[in-house]
Amino acid sequence: MSTLKVENLQKLDGTQFPMIGQVVTTNFTSNQTTTSTSFSDSGVSASITPTSTSSKVLIQMSIYCQIENASNDHAEGEFKIYRDSSSLDGTGRRFGGIAERGNDNEVIYKGYQTWILLDSPSSTSSVSYKIFFRSVNNTNETTFFGFNPCSITLMEVLVWVQF
Repeated sequence: MSTLKVENLQKLDGTQFPMIGQVVTTNFTSNQTTTSTSFSDSGVSASITPTSTSSKVLIQMSIYCQIENASNDHAEGEFKIYRDSSSLDGTGRRFGGIAERGNDNEVIYKGYQTWILLDSPSSTSSVSYKIFFRSVNNTNETTFFGFNPCSITLMEVLVWVQF
């Protein structure tokens, strides 16, 4: 077995080899709400234009969310991350659970959710990443997010080393 030890990666011309290209961050605080059990576009998005078709995009989303359910002891919402019109999440990212009752006897679950996802868009055109969300259990459930600072950060990864 061999060991590769490197102090610095350089291009053939001797210049530093960058690993991260551009970084795009979108912050938002506008309140988004749904009672639908179908996924809907939240209107929250960020776009990046990769410099190479081999670039990857590291997506980090930090979202403060709250779910209220007036009809049972379980409150649950779900998010999906879309690249343009395609879901990157399959079934989605659920959050919630059993929580204590609020002043109006509804169940309230709240907290920050952070997701990190590596995407391979294989494009040098502008790529948009969006948040879709829904309430899971029934229409007596309301899912909120965005009333505390939230963000989407996109990082173009120029070099991806997998061991």
